[in-house]
Amino acid sequence: MQINYKKILEIHGIDIINQIKDNATDVVYNMDYLIMLGFNDVIDILERYPEIFLCSQKEFKGKTNEFIKQLGINYVELLENDMGLWEEIL
Repeated sequence: MQINYKKILEIHGIDIINQIKDNATDVVYNMDYLIMLGFNDVIDILERYPEIFLCSQKEFKGKTNEFIKQLGINYVELLENDMGLWEEIL
């Protein structure tokens, strides 16, 4: 897994890069949590929606679980086919 920080910088600016650095433990945990839930495109999600990963581990897990509940059992397929849905978790 290789995060394209240049892509994040171009889209979101230096402030997000600094926030990712400052919250690295939470970001890594939150990425691992999505992998555990069955997502294969976690790097792409991070590069497009880094703000999602900046919350605390507890907050991220709560928001994600609630969002998944709303989407239903085929949440992975829905989110992988329409990345724009991730904006709703913000």
